[in-house]
Amino acid sequence: MRVHDIPINGYCGEGFDAVRTEFERNFAERGEVGASVCVYRGGEKVVDLWGGHVDLERAQPWDENTIVIMNSLAKSMSALCTHILIDRGAIDFDAPVADYWPEFAQAGKAGILVRHVLSHTCGVIYCDAAPPGSWFDWPVHIAAIEAQEPAWEPGTNGAYNSIN
Repeated sequence: MRVHDIPINGYCGEGFDAVRTEFERNFAERGEVGASVCVYRGGEKVVDLWGGHVDLERAQPWDENTIVIMNSLAKSMSALCTHILIDRGAIDFDAPVADYWPEFAQAGKAGILVRHVLSHTCGVIYCDAAPPGSWFDWPVHIAAIEAQEPAWEPGTNGAYNSIN
């Protein structure tokens, strides 16, 4: 698909044209259907692009208000924030998660350390108690995580998961 066939909107500030070029390449060369990217630098919005379509049929355009589930982006952001807090002494890498979230200790999770969560070795890789369709219901998912037993002894195995 050619770039000029794909609706791309928004702007790039001075010096950020390469971001737009790569964004366009995602569609033209990498098969992207729809996407957006927004970049702040020094508190100023310098890139705000969106384009393509919401659906595979390419019937509904992606717009600046299209809502998406962030999934794995949360992992890098939560790790970054946690490491900042560790650096500031507010969180101990080797402390039990339950020191900060007491209800987490349920169902055999009292020995899970902050390091286990950050390294995907805590054994909590899914939530049996989370009912289908409850993805955006925060209290339901928190309760499901609290009730979930680890799939293995924390720190002994690793697996990618979608809950942290």
